[in-house]
Amino acid sequence: MKRTWQQCIPGAKLGRWCVPQATLNRRGEIMLSRVAWELLGCSSHAVLLFDRACQTLGIQPARGLSKNAFPLIPRGRHGGRILAAPGIRYECLITIKKTIRFRDITLDQEGILLLNLATATKAYNSKRLGVKGSKSK
Repeated sequence: MKRTWQQCIPGAKLGRWCVPQATLNRRGEIMLSRVAWELLGCSSHAVLLFDRACQTLGIQPARGLSKNAFPLIPRGRHGGRILAAPGIRYECLITIKKTIRFRDITLDQEGILLLNLATATKAYNSKRLGVKGSKSK
């Protein structure tokens, strides 16, 4: 019997730091992982957009210096960036009591990073040690 072998090639390891991640806290700071920032073309400034009908935030890399652009400030040792927009809660009427994590972060055809508020979840599930209200066994 003749065997037809196919070689298996190891795929990309999609660990924690290999996929785009973003969070939004109650102070209006959007934290982007290094991978999410790289999707924006490693831009130093970005324009923040909001689609009220779809409940989606959009982050578009700024082409040159615009008065509406927010700086993407380096944060953390893994290359993440932070976009500080404290007025986003009042301007877009977003109610945030705890930090939320965006799921399904995508880049559309126009190069805008899409952060859907409808599918966002709590950033912490309070099962970690030291988190207030967690029960130890």
